[in-house]
Amino acid sequence: MKIAVLMGSNSPEREISIKTGKSIEKALLEMSYEVDCIEFSDDFGSAISKLSNYDLVFNALHGGIGENGTVQGFLECLKIFYTGSGVLASSVCMNKHFSKSIASQMGYKTPDWSLLKKGMQIPLIDHFPVIVKPNSQGSTVGLSLVQNRSEIKKAVKYAFEYDEYVLLETFIPGRELTVSIVGDKILPIVEIIPSNELYDYKCKYTEGMSNYVCSPKLPVNLSEEIKQTGKNIYKQIGCTNYGRIDFRLNEDNIPWFLEVNTLPGMTDTSLVPMAAHKIGWSFEFLIETIVNEAMLK
Repeated sequence: MKIAVLMGSNSPEREISIKTGKSIEKALLEMSYEVDCIEFSDDFGSAISKLSNYDLVFNALHGGIGENGTVQGFLECLKIFYTGSGVLASSVCMNKHFSKSIASQMGYKTPDWSLLKKGMQIPLIDHFPVIVKPNSQGSTVGLSLVQNRSEIKKAVKYAFEYDEYVLLETFIPGRELTVSIVGDKILPIVEIIPSNELYDYKCKYTEGMSNYVCSPKLPVNLSEEIKQTGKNIYKQIGCTNYGRIDFRLNEDNIPWFLEVNTLPGMTDTSLVPMAAHKIGWSFEFLIETIVNEAMLK
């Protein structure tokens, strides 16, 4: 099988995408697949034109056109198999407002939020702290934890550097949990304990800046509830192949849905490989499982 690993792009997450792509390439080569890495920046058209000779595209892009359904749409038109979710699910999950709306309509708790378009007046906020973040970015790019009213303008301006829509979301104090899904398999929960108050970009991608607990201490029924909630939202949105669902768990042990990541990272500090390792999956087996699942779509 000939596999193209698509990575790079002009997204703010370009650097992480390349790390993910290189990790995937190494694993595929060790399993004797024929592999080429296709890296691009702004020359998206020329990158896509190279893909028609491959059996599968392993989408290692993060954010931007790689994760919002655009690349998926091109690959659908070219009738090329690819990893990750399809066009609609990718688009919905990249748009935090949409995915939170769906979770809320399903009856799941998600932090209260306001959607702000560039040029609109910032709404009056009564309760702090709040999270201010771009509506359609990943890896906590453009995100701020705002403690009081005097900080809000600066945080909103910063978030608007990355998107024309911004979310103002109630901050839920508590624990950061994530659930990974590969195929129909729900992997163990991972708890993230960042060095900073928030699991920000630096904590995510700097070794030693966060501690991770796989299968953290939780009541069995709560652990199952969080896993099932994650899978239900993932399935309702229409996600396929693999993904990761993020939650905050408050002091009353109530899980609050944050977002779905349809192309989670595959670097040395990434959470999906960590969860897979907990059940005895090697990184190579994880990648092969994703490839096999993708070929069934």
